[in-house]
Amino acid sequence: MLLSPNLTGLADLSGLTCLHQRNIDTIKLSISSTVIDITSRRQACEEMVADDNHTWKLADFARALPLEKAQFAEFGSHEGISSGRQFFPERLKLPLQKLSTEGVQITSNGVAQVEEHLQRFSDDQPNALMIARLKRVLAGEIHSSPYDINFYTHELREFQHYKALGYEVGTPDDPDLASDLWNNAHTATLEEYGLTDVDLYHPETKGE
Repeated sequence: MLLSPNLTGLADLSGLTCLHQRNIDTIKLSISSTVIDITSRRQACEEMVADDNHTWKLADFARALPLEKAQFAEFGSHEGISSGRQFFPERLKLPLQKLSTEGVQITSNGVAQVEEHLQRFSDDQPNALMIARLKRVLAGEIHSSPYDINFYTHELREFQHYKALGYEVGTPDDPDLASDLWNNAHTATLEEYGLTDVDLYHPETKGE
């Protein structure tokens, strides 16, 4: 049976309406899946077992970004409480711990590990100067400052995060993945010790 022109127009409009509705449903499903994925990842890292005596929650280290912001966040789903940096704690392998530098002694083996870890990065003058300071501490030329201890313990712990993610040496070939890995490991370590970036480098490394 042939439809009249008017009825044909209605049929075409009906088809377009159905297509439009399907597109809307697809978009809604995509948004819903994104929210569910973010929520699931948050739940997956909600409990962080620190050691035999304590159980830490992610909220002890970072604040979750609102879902509407987290969906489009480039640098992280959470913001560190101590550092103020954004990062993705759910992309780490090691559970976050509340760590302390109390009683830490700088050793030759530890300094060697710090050097091994930092070799993966391009030449960095502040890092090189801090390593030089650690070696001067070992040689008895200077006393260790809080900056030296903070830098030393930070790099050792950051090294552990890298190794847990399969990077005892090197970094991901993709520059974006390498940057993401560093940011997550670096920020997580700052939060574990309750520090900011300025706590890691002695003023003399900045020409002060």
